[in-house]
Amino acid sequence: MAQPKVGTQEVAFLWGAVQTARMQLRDISRPGTDGHGYAQDGQKAPISELRTMTDCDSAADAETLYAAYLAMVGDDPVTITYANGQTVANVMLLDCVRWKQPQEVVNPVGSTLVTDGTRLLWARWLVQHRGD
Repeated sequence: MAQPKVGTQEVAFLWGAVQTARMQLRDISRPGTDGHGYAQDGQKAPISELRTMTDCDSAADAETLYAAYLAMVGDDPVTITYANGQTVANVMLLDCVRWKQPQEVVNPVGSTLVTDGTRLLWARWLVQHRGD
């Protein structure tokens, strides 16, 4: 089992799937004319949503990690790695927001990222595949 990642940032859990680029069509039908017409707009990918959860050693570490997430937005394309080892390369990070406030862990059990994490950082990413 692989460690899920957004770029170089390891996360404990990753939910969602990157929709890859495919031919996009546009309806060019005209009112009063029978039938439908379509034009090809080229290979494009829709914007996808990913959600991550990462455990951190402290509230300060969670804030530092969130700042690192924000610094990745709009930078170079990254590779998304799923827990099953599958990867999707050439993914642009369009936005990252918290979808929950950092959550305190009352009875830390640790994970593959930290030994006794006391905060959970939940993030929602908007991403777009840029094609091969």
